[in-house]
Amino acid sequence: MSRTEQSLKNFRISSVFLGISIIFNFVSRSIFIKYLGADVVGLSSTLLNILGFLNLAELGLTSAISGTLYELIYKKDESRIKDVISIFGFLYRIIGVTILVLGIIISFFLVPFFSESGLPDIYIVGGYYTFLLANLVGYFISYKQTLLVADQREYIVTSFTYGAQTLKFACQIVALKYLGYGYVVWLGIELFWGIIYGIAINRIVKKKYPWLVTSYHHGKEIYRNYATLFRTIKQVIPHNISAFVLNQSTNILIYVFSSLVKVTIYTNYTMILVRFVSVLNICMRGITASFGNLVAEGNKAKILSIFFQFNALFFIIGGVVCTTCYYQIESFIKLWLGAEYVLDRWIFLLMLYIMYVGIVRLPINYFIGAYVLYKDTWAPMAEACINLFVAIVFGHLLGIGGVVLGGVISLSLIVVLWKPFFLFRNGFCSSVGEYWQKVLKYLVVLFPISLMPQVLFQHNLLKDNSTVVGFSFNTLVIAFCLLIVYSIVLYIIDKPTKGIVRRIYKVIFHKC
Repeated sequence: MSRTEQSLKNFRISSVFLGISIIFNFVSRSIFIKYLGADVVGLSSTLLNILGFLNLAELGLTSAISGTLYELIYKKDESRIKDVISIFGFLYRIIGVTILVLGIIISFFLVPFFSESGLPDIYIVGGYYTFLLANLVGYFISYKQTLLVADQREYIVTSFTYGAQTLKFACQIVALKYLGYGYVVWLGIELFWGIIYGIAINRIVKKKYPWLVTSYHHGKEIYRNYATLFRTIKQVIPHNISAFVLNQSTNILIYVFSSLVKVTIYTNYTMILVRFVSVLNICMRGITASFGNLVAEGNKAKILSIFFQFNALFFIIGGVVCTTCYYQIESFIKLWLGAEYVLDRWIFLLMLYIMYVGIVRLPINYFIGAYVLYKDTWAPMAEACINLFVAIVFGHLLGIGGVVLGGVISLSLIVVLWKPFFLFRNGFCSSVGEYWQKVLKYLVVLFPISLMPQVLFQHNLLKDNSTVVGFSFNTLVIAFCLLIVYSIVLYIIDKPTKGIVRRIYKVIFHKC
């Protein structure tokens, strides 16, 4: 099976399970808010973000390990793969113990921090330890799943992860809605499924790779022999610190400058916007391994051609998704939870910009990972500092919008401007000018096309968004029209778009 076929297989299977999971996410979210309260849901989100900072101890080890595994898998070097996974297990055990100790220390400060929330101490401490223990499962049990991802078997991880998550949500819904149990039982179910997932995914890895015999002691004995791996880890550390600061600080700052209820309102939007980027990344993660193998071959012309093809694909996806969200998301929030959960329009637009950048940046991220380019250690640290400075200053003045503005400015300076230049100079060894020419073309074409839904609404060609049927019809029509028109225009004028369309068409229809 070719890389493209394997990537599409990852996408197809992952999409099905993610689709089911997304439905349960929205259903369970509304039920959790109804039966637990917006403040308790906000508490859970904030606790998860606090624990996210503990994961700084991971220091980017997964990224470095994955980058090392690409070449070893390409060469089918089973002996060295066993060495690398053993080292991974050894280091992850140390990290897990470190996180546990730090987690216990932090727990003593939680009740004072949440003193103004008015929630029972058992909710705060019980929720924190539940999420902490569930998080530790990955460090002690399920870390071997990294090999599945590097070997383009991401669909196994995704289908199992989201299948288990769906079952977990179903159990929590039954416990809350039909049995009348509260937050403590909800937390018990959360921990139970976290442990079950870790054990089950580890057994799947053993079944897929029966030759993968690893041990903590073997990793401890040989880790000094892999100096290159640890050099990569040192380069990844600042990137990982930045990612955690950017991803985990927002909810905490919103709580500090506002309330747990506002955290819930904000995270309702991230489920649709920011989380969509994560979902897309998970669906396409199998491509990352594909790019790693491509770079290992060393054909520069082929590498650039495929990069620009996927770059075109993600600009189409980003344009269609973000434009559809622009017109439809407020109606969805009103139908889903009620008008009281709608954010101010300008805050939503800032979040939409972050989502768009998050989508179109993915090909850049994939190829930086494929080349294992993490030496620009100043960039992620600068991004994190800019984000925090702007978020704190403007969060104090503007509330949620000010916190979100930190992400907008830091993304624009580092991700939008610096990262493409860095990849082209150090990875492709080529000028970044062609990339910006294509980006400008994609944006110029998107602008008039993005006005099309407004014309449809003005001429009463779409239904009333205030009903489920009307909203669903409008969303499908808007997304379909945008996709068809945008893709056709770019297919006519853009060579990479022709390439990716033909590549997808060939794989799909030649297999029918």
